[in-house]
Amino acid sequence: MRTLRHNSPGFKSSLNSLKRSAEAHPQVRKTVQDVLEAIRTEGDSALLEFTERFGGPRLTAKQLRVTGKPKVDAETKEAVATAHANVLAFARKSLRENWTMKNAQGGLVGERFDPFKRVGIYVPGGTAPLVSTAVMTVTPRRCRRRAGDRGHHAVRWGRQGE
Repeated sequence: MRTLRHNSPGFKSSLNSLKRSAEAHPQVRKTVQDVLEAIRTEGDSALLEFTERFGGPRLTAKQLRVTGKPKVDAETKEAVATAHANVLAFARKSLRENWTMKNAQGGLVGERFDPFKRVGIYVPGGTAPLVSTAVMTVTPRRCRRRAGDRGHHAVRWGRQGE
């Protein structure tokens, strides 16, 4: 590990060499853009191909579709709505804010919190789908929306044995 001391010769030059932003490698950025574009234009067939190519399970288009409306009693709906409201209130109180400052040596330091534009969530199903997992993962995402974000969420319910 390299140690920088403010009173060492070349300190300013060494400090300036650390000024950089965290950006994805251009090839990673291009690959992600290509994948997203293919899914936008080709739909489920591209999604299925990339899922398998990147190490996911071999799925069919039928497995991606949710059919029929789940039958949920009023008491359960109320419990889920209450859980959602509680998690949303907690998430709003927990939001982090970006901040920057100059340290004693003049270096700009801080933290930046950028929400994801979209998220995909896998909720294990087994013999009883974990609705709490969906509530705890989808709800906080709703706290921060970017301009133009329609707030779509892809939720994949797992089946027993997956």
